[in-house]
Amino acid sequence: MRAWAAVLVAPLFLANALADPHLTDPLVKRGKEVFDARCRACHGAFPGKSRGSDALAMQVPGTYALEMRYKGKLPARLEERTDLTPEAVASFVRHGGGGFMPPFRPTEVSDADLKALGAYLARNHVKK
Repeated sequence: MRAWAAVLVAPLFLANALADPHLTDPLVKRGKEVFDARCRACHGAFPGKSRGSDALAMQVPGTYALEMRYKGKLPARLEERTDLTPEAVASFVRHGGGGFMPPFRPTEVSDADLKALGAYLARNHVKK
């Protein structure tokens, strides 16, 4: 890479690392990729800045279901949670949860990807 190109690209890498310092860990970074590919459709943010209507909220049914279940006591978005552990994530992925989330077999989410997903979602874990 030419020196001038490195000077232009370096700030992008720095900005990304500052946005979420956990993403410098390759396992956590892979976990985010798994979340984006396999989980975000149901557990991402509501479209737009606010929930808006139930029709919009149902576009992300996992987030909607958790919002109704926790009533603001816990964040509905999994990426904002501070209570998740890799073990809890693995249990929900493999066994499903709450009658809404189906279980995912190792042929659907590999054990390696599940470990990475657990590391990503537990990156904010606060021990009580």
